[in-house]
Amino acid sequence: KTYKRYYPQPQPNAQIIGLTNSNGVGIEGLEMQLNSRLSGSDGEQRIVRDRKGNRLKIDSVIAEVKPGENITLSIDSRLQYIMYRELTAAGVANNARSATAMAVDVKTGALLAMSSWPSYNPNDPKGLSNKDAMRNRGAVDSFEPVSTMKPLTVMMAMETGKYRANSVVNTAPGHMRVGNHTIRDTHNYGALTLGGIIIKSSNVGVAKIALSLPYNTLPEFYKRIGFGKRSAVGFPGESAGLMLPPSKWNVSEVATMSYGYGLNATVLQLAQSYAMIANKGVEVPLTLYKVKEKPQGQQMVAPEIADSVLHLLEGVTEPGGKARLAVIPGYRVGGKTGTAHKLRADRKGYSSNEYRALFAGVAPISNPRIAMVVVVENPQGKYYGGLVAAPIFAKIMQESLRLLNVPLDRPLETPKGTP
Repeated sequence: KTYKRYYPQPQPNAQIIGLTNSNGVGIEGLEMQLNSRLSGSDGEQRIVRDRKGNRLKIDSVIAEVKPGENITLSIDSRLQYIMYRELTAAGVANNARSATAMAVDVKTGALLAMSSWPSYNPNDPKGLSNKDAMRNRGAVDSFEPVSTMKPLTVMMAMETGKYRANSVVNTAPGHMRVGNHTIRDTHNYGALTLGGIIIKSSNVGVAKIALSLPYNTLPEFYKRIGFGKRSAVGFPGESAGLMLPPSKWNVSEVATMSYGYGLNATVLQLAQSYAMIANKGVEVPLTLYKVKEKPQGQQMVAPEIADSVLHLLEGVTEPGGKARLAVIPGYRVGGKTGTAHKLRADRKGYSSNEYRALFAGVAPISNPRIAMVVVVENPQGKYYGGLVAAPIFAKIMQESLRLLNVPLDRPLETPKGTP
């Protein structure tokens, strides 16, 4: 007898589950990581044969067969399919290099969906030559998270006690000189509250906040909430991201770190930090396995500070914010856009025509259930996070909340003229 393994719903799940070789040994993804637990072990029996080798009877069983474990993932196959479908549609429409997303249950830390486009079909041996498509980008790739870090910088500032949500920072004239380079905003926004800094995505605002505190305050806060180290998921090949050593924490580096340059993060780390904001400052370890009991979390920041930042995030999706395309009918949504210039291939400065579009968000605001991060690499044409990544977030989040039966927390808008 021979056996052939068949993977259902292959492309959405392939980068997580991985695959086995012709001998049934896991060589990629969770198949490789969990190989010994899934495989079990063969039994042994003594057999009586005649002189021609024909089997007559089983004389005795020396060792019983030990079946492999049944392992249930936290991934919801419905959400996973929707996520891959929307990433594929957006990746093709934007002629992007790749599109990645991840959804986390903020209460339990369970990964509800994690997918990337392009993917591959593990049932088709001809499709295994594209190693780029086989990579689980959400865990393995690290990148500069840019403006998605600004809410975390504001959270750090509020934790010191020196700033409150209504504290005002003067960002005029819209640029500032730090070291030997200039930090710029897209406009001169003048005086902004902390909420205004997030809504307008002011580089000058967060840089001034970070530099008004001891230089070690911001990087140590980032490290404390999980940046620069692997998550509890422990996926094969997972990146720890990159945080500069303390000897590099000078005025220029701290300023650029405040708006998400000068450090590398993974989608896992970013999703965990936004889930922590949504969970009243409690960080629950992320997991890929089904959670039977609510795990014990760790209080990273005070609940009132986390709630303040959560409500500041909602302003980004309201009129005047940069993520109006992240709005979902019937739900209050909060989040932050990011648009990154990518490093040049020769690592000498940043490219002028290659971008990364990001959106990290939470819904529903009144009782958060899901934190989600979307990253689109090298979109062509429009490239801003609010135009490229935010609509993907809205489509996936809307379907996910519906499938999970999450109650609406805002009235559905009635079309004009309807009684």
